[in-house]
Parts: sequence; structure tokens; C-alpha cells
Amino acid sequence: MIEALAILVVFLTAALIYLSAQMQAQSARRDPVAELARLQESLVWHDERLRLAKEQRWDDDMINRIAGQRAEILGELARFHAARR
Repeated sequence: MIEALAILVVFLTAALIYLSAQMQAQSARRDPVAELARLQESLVWHDERLRLAKEQRWDDDMINRIAGQRAEILGELARFHAARR
């Protein structure tokens, strides 16, 4: 009985944390300034990560994955700017 209650409490806590994070993410995306800042920070992070990966000669799969994620961010930035025009 106590074990079931503990599992239920853990599950409910995780669900509340998840829902709270989703609500915060949605509200941030409604704010164009915050969304632009998030995209720019992500692009800088991916640029640095890609530079490091190439410099340290990581495997090709990892480099390609980072490059793909960077391309996705660039696409999001392009859509963001196109929507603001």
C-alpha cells in the first residue's frame, strides 16, 4: 500500500514538473524577444559545439548530428524573421 502511494506521488510530481515546464516554454515562445534570444543562444551554442567537434576530430556521425541541429536552428530563425515581416 505504501509502495503504491509512493509511486503515485512520484508520478504526480513528475507530471506537474513536466506540465509546468511546458507552460513556461509556451509562454516564452509567445514573447518574440525571448524567442529570438533563445534561438540566437542556441545558434551560438551549436556553432561553438560544431567548431569544437571539428577541432577535436569527433566522429563524423556526431559532427553531422550537430550540423543538422544547427541547420534546424537556422531554419527556425529564418521562419521567425519571415513571420515578423
